[in-house]
Amino acid sequence: MLELPPAYAREWIRYLRSPQIFVKEVDLAAPEAAKLSAKYLGFAFLLTSAIVLVELRLLPEELTGPVAKAIQKDQLIFSYWLSTLVFVLLAHVASKSLSGQGLLRTTLAGLFRVYSFLIPATTLTLIALSLIQGLVIGNAWFVTPPLGVLLLEPLDPSTAHLLFFAAFFTVYFYLALFFFLCTLWTLHEIHRFSYVRTLVAASSSLLVLLLCQPLIVFCVRKVFDPLEPLIKLLL
Repeated sequence: MLELPPAYAREWIRYLRSPQIFVKEVDLAAPEAAKLSAKYLGFAFLLTSAIVLVELRLLPEELTGPVAKAIQKDQLIFSYWLSTLVFVLLAHVASKSLSGQGLLRTTLAGLFRVYSFLIPATTLTLIALSLIQGLVIGNAWFVTPPLGVLLLEPLDPSTAHLLFFAAFFTVYFYLALFFFLCTLWTLHEIHRFSYVRTLVAASSSLLVLLLCQPLIVFCVRKVFDPLEPLIKLLL
């Protein structure tokens, strides 16, 4: 376990330098690849959860009351985890239906590895941007992994605030685009089909995930509501 964080950090830096080259060079079909990717994703899950809990403590106290129902620790921490698993399975099924050549084990190894690097990074980046925005224009935002943004206060329609708001969402757009491109590069390398089919597979999987999101949140609440006292003790 002590060797996992340094190894994760080295591969994280290597991945961000060149995502396409990283995916091409890593042997995702190796027997140990899926296990290592699962370990990385578990570490990223703990890291992102810690980031979200710190973010909750940074929110102004007067805002946490009105949005208490929207900001539920169990939902925030476990919904994105379950959504990631569901999306990976959907992406594999969609890819295979479009004549993709990859195995489920390889799809899990590839996308788990990629998302273990992207989810903490995008969450932390958006939190930093939201804190800067809060200092500059006074609007409080809450970030949910990996790319969710919740506005906690009405936006002032002044020109300066709208310009800063537009700049924030320009950065957000490119982060989301990079996240999606990383998914495309990984699926393309695993399943060895055209980028058109890769785009169809990823887009259709994302659409189904968005449609299923209320069901995922419902399942998370049903599973973790009985465990709420224990969760409060731990978190």
